[in-house]
Amino acid sequence: MALGIELKGWYVLAKEAEPSFRYTVTPAACTQWDLLAVVPWHLSNVVSGIPRVDTPGLWSARHAAEHRNHWWKHIRGTQADRTITSPEVAAPYRQRKNTSDKPVYDGGSNFGRIARVGIMNDWIADILSRPLAGIPTRSWIEFLKQHA
Repeated sequence: MALGIELKGWYVLAKEAEPSFRYTVTPAACTQWDLLAVVPWHLSNVVSGIPRVDTPGLWSARHAAEHRNHWWKHIRGTQADRTITSPEVAAPYRQRKNTSDKPVYDGGSNFGRIARVGIMNDWIADILSRPLAGIPTRSWIEFLKQHA
């Protein structure tokens, strides 16, 4: 049995208030044991200091990929082509060159933005409600956006 982990970082004070990475791996390239792990981090003194990590979010990599594709094809509001092309041969750990799904049309380069498809909503809300220096993270983000 092999285990794969796609590890992503998220600076929690980023103005988007959500992880902005893209995860485009096709579900067929994931085993049932593979994980998508997102590690939120901030600086110890909010705007300076040393990096500190918070509770990582963990999801089944295959489920995240399947959920992303379902959202792209059936849920997102658009009149554009929702077709996704998948690699012809995608087997876990055998093929490393082409393991990414690709949309036929993606005018905003948003395919793969997992945080926008709803799978992380509860975890993101929890992280943003946690205090940094006694102030909820979400409030810091709003303050920093106003004074950028």
